[in-house]
Amino acid sequence: MFQLLIVDDEIESLEWLVELFEACDEEINIYTASVAREALELLNDIKFDIVLTDIQMPGMDGLELYKRIKENWSHIRVIFLTGYSTHEILYQVAQDKTIRYLVKTETPQKIVNTVLEVYGELRKEREAALKQRQNEALLSQAKYWLEKGIMEQLVNELVEPQAVKEQLLHMEIPVKTDQPFILFMARISTADDAVRYEDQEYILAAVRENMPRTVRLAVYILDFHYITGIVQPRMDGFPADWNNLFRTCAEGLESVKRLCGEKLKIRMAAAVYREAIQLEDLSAAYHMLRRKLIPLARGNEEGVLSVLPSGDESGYIGSKTGAMKRLMLESYMEQGRLNEVCRILPEAAGRLLSYDSMHDLEALEIYYSISMIFIKYINANGWTEKIPFQIGMYPLTSVEDFRDWGEAVDYLMKLAAVLANLTKEDEYSYGDQAIQRVEQYIYDHLQDDLSLQVLADVGNFNASYLSRIFKQKYHCNLSDYIVRARMSLAKELLINTNEKIYLIAEKAGYGTISSFNRVFRKMEGMSPAEYRAANHIGE
Repeated sequence: MFQLLIVDDEIESLEWLVELFEACDEEINIYTASVAREALELLNDIKFDIVLTDIQMPGMDGLELYKRIKENWSHIRVIFLTGYSTHEILYQVAQDKTIRYLVKTETPQKIVNTVLEVYGELRKEREAALKQRQNEALLSQAKYWLEKGIMEQLVNELVEPQAVKEQLLHMEIPVKTDQPFILFMARISTADDAVRYEDQEYILAAVRENMPRTVRLAVYILDFHYITGIVQPRMDGFPADWNNLFRTCAEGLESVKRLCGEKLKIRMAAAVYREAIQLEDLSAAYHMLRRKLIPLARGNEEGVLSVLPSGDESGYIGSKTGAMKRLMLESYMEQGRLNEVCRILPEAAGRLLSYDSMHDLEALEIYYSISMIFIKYINANGWTEKIPFQIGMYPLTSVEDFRDWGEAVDYLMKLAAVLANLTKEDEYSYGDQAIQRVEQYIYDHLQDDLSLQVLADVGNFNASYLSRIFKQKYHCNLSDYIVRARMSLAKELLINTNEKIYLIAEKAGYGTISSFNRVFRKMEGMSPAEYRAANHIGE
């Protein structure tokens, strides 16, 4: 259904047009005006799609009405309907390709069809515009998640800041990563400890809205609960008033806390790092803010915490970075990427070497968190009986026999090497068994379809992988192997039986005698009949 406004100073013509459109199949809301002034009043109140207007009218004519429409309601399409076949209006609106021009002597069907055609064009334009907005929204969302991923890697020291500076520059991140900035953070607390996606969107929008327009801002939600923002003055070339910027950030966060508390019924604890930092300092500042927010989030304190740099945070920051390394370790283990496990394990367990006591609770937490990753992998692969023949497993659940944490790290490294070897053996064994199944199937079904996909299904592998491991074992393509197997059967039948050659061809998997003869001659240098004769067996 669409909205149509008909403007004509001739009442009879107006009534005729209304009857005309009421009789058509399309659902149309029809409004009328006998003068342009009346039409403008309606246009102010109602969202029209199309205006069908006469040109010559008393007072404001159709041309002036058209100009007013283009100025104020650019989405509306205009169709001129006049009793004259030529008019200066044509020249004046010729630049607007959306304008249609009809004379009243046109057939009623032509008038109706033109209006419906224009509405069809308008609908397509709107659909295209909507799709473009949706695509832009998706691109914007994808850009946000990509930036967020990079920020998570930066704060957890998984990438070098210098390595991503150029990448962030190309992504047009709102702040300039080669200049100092302020870091702020807020922790979101909810009754059920869950923050819905739509609430996250509202919070991000609230932060952007309540920061001054004089700053550059990049803000993300990391770890589901932490809003992390980077703020930078826009006035390049002028000394930055950092103290004023600290205050405005704090005031902005106060407003966000109030808005989100009223709208979303959530609590926020917020803090600002009271020193302008470089990208290289981001991780240290981030973890310091996060640690300071933990007790603040548990209480009901008001205000925004101002955090000054301190030298006592290095241990905490190191532990958080180690936790991220352990997450990576677990991910590699689950994927069976044991080479990566061996590479990253010294980083994940290396912090143990800084502890003197074998009873330090933090050290025990690190060791047993790693040992649980190993235990999960061992259980998943069913190796509980295999491994004790190569290395003891009891240290996974007890550190009492280690003289120091250095021995514990050495044990973990040796265990990782054992698991890597077992993984390779299992992969080889599994692949070897699959090839054996394929081989047996080939010899049992030589006269059937032996396409790569069929054999891949038999081996429970994808086609490209089966082809690769088969070639590694036999140093020939799978298709060549099948031809040799079929030729072997054919030669045996030619020598030891008196079967007709065309029947032998069928048993060897060839649909026609000609294709069988061609392949046989290529392989043996003679025809099947010549091969049989040479071996003293007649047909």
